[in-house]
Amino acid sequence: MSADRPYPHEIKKQWESAIEAAPLLDDEKTNLFNIIDYSQPPVSLTTLKKAAEIYNIDIKSIDIENLIKKLQTLENIKKEKPSHIGTNYSVYYALTHSSHLFQSSSDIAIKCRRYFSHLFGNVDENKSISKSTFYTHVLAARDVILNP
Repeated sequence: MSADRPYPHEIKKQWESAIEAAPLLDDEKTNLFNIIDYSQPPVSLTTLKKAAEIYNIDIKSIDIENLIKKLQTLENIKKEKPSHIGTNYSVYYALTHSSHLFQSSSDIAIKCRRYFSHLFGNVDENKSISKSTFYTHVLAARDVILNP
């Protein structure tokens, strides 16, 4: 099961592969990958919209609707979110699920989400951190942040 849990860099590669034929401007690609880097959504329009919503609150406002229109025509991007999203995309799930870090848009909640995103935004590929260890640490950090 942990083989289905992509590392942050693998999520980015999945998106790169999915959008290689997309008619996106450079600014649109930059915005898209800023959202992906921030919340690590699976390759789906539904999860991208939710990831953009939190990015708009926490970082800066992006016109996601125009971007979604351009991505809707691509076959490599699913329309709906995949199953087992909490297990396989734990950073995205923690940041966007209403019972986790997406409970509020207060200053402290925004700071917590930014820190969480930064903390789990990258895994050094030269270190042997297993996917299950990464997942366990995401859950532990999420729970600590939720219950100060």
